[in-house]
Amino acid sequence: MKRLIAFFYITATITAVSCKKNEHGHPMAGFNVANAVVGGTTVKVNTNSISLVSPYNGGQYAIRPGAAITITPNGSSTPWYNDPKPATVASKSYTLFLCGQAPTIESIFKEEAYPAPYLDSIMGVRVINLSPNSTPVNITQASNSGVNLFGNVAYKQITEFKPVQLRAVIPDGSLTFEVRSAADPSTVLTSYTLPVNPEWMYPTVSIALQRFRNITIIIKGLQGTTTGDNAFGTYPLAATY
Repeated sequence: MKRLIAFFYITATITAVSCKKNEHGHPMAGFNVANAVVGGTTVKVNTNSISLVSPYNGGQYAIRPGAAITITPNGSSTPWYNDPKPATVASKSYTLFLCGQAPTIESIFKEEAYPAPYLDSIMGVRVINLSPNSTPVNITQASNSGVNLFGNVAYKQITEFKPVQLRAVIPDGSLTFEVRSAADPSTVLTSYTLPVNPEWMYPTVSIALQRFRNITIIIKGLQGTTTGDNAFGTYPLAATY
């Protein structure tokens, strides 16, 4: 299934996040949306039909502090998520993770506390497990598979950020993150490799674009499913600031 790239610059309620101000100079809050609903569909943010987030993708926006947040499947009038008075604050950043298996929609709304800016060729990496039938998993780097970067990550659990080197010469396998069964660590269930160049589905993510920045690796789909859109796997979500 072809998916739309969900990265737009919208004015007023949803605007470009680069300066966290709208066209009138009012302070805004950063807002990320991750659409990881198994069997889900493209959603629109705050009823704006051009601010779309396709399945297993993400969007980066800015929102008016305290203004209602509504996430609705495109073409539907029934929201998946509705918070009329979110406790959002100007110049802070938030992430909404949509998860579960349709028609049962779950969500996690998180105020972000990103690490201090990195001063070296480093990126911050964290993982969230949004596979609804997943058993706990460990995350390792392929270059150091005997050591857990993160351990026992259960469904809807999100880790803290950890620094990963992104120097000019990158050791083989250091940017491939393996998802392993916590019960049987020898079993690699899936993996994510940070690409050298941006991919069309995730145009804000690459080695060069992640230096000094943070990325979330999202575990998605159904564990045990190996084909189709809902196959167990991973996808990236770049952070807004």
